[in-house]
Amino acid sequence: MAPMQQSATRTPSGRDEARDVAVQDTCTHTCGSLSEGYIEGDEIECPLHGGRFNIRTGDARCPPAERNLATCEVRLEGEDIRIGIRG
Repeated sequence: MAPMQQSATRTPSGRDEARDVAVQDTCTHTCGSLSEGYIEGDEIECPLHGGRFNIRTGDARCPPAERNLATCEVRLEGEDIRIGIRG
């Protein structure tokens, strides 16, 4: 997992089959850094308390995480990485 920088906001990122994905770096439960967490399958786990989220959609999957993560549309244009917030 590679942290990415955009306007002082770090986002964990990865490949989802043929598309690039990014979600907010901060866990919605305790503000843990998800880029220091773990990815298994389509889930990212917060290293502090084990809250898990779908890395494609940002959906909270297990307590203590209850609120979804913001997700980003990511496009590669030559050597540039374009990130736009979806919600």
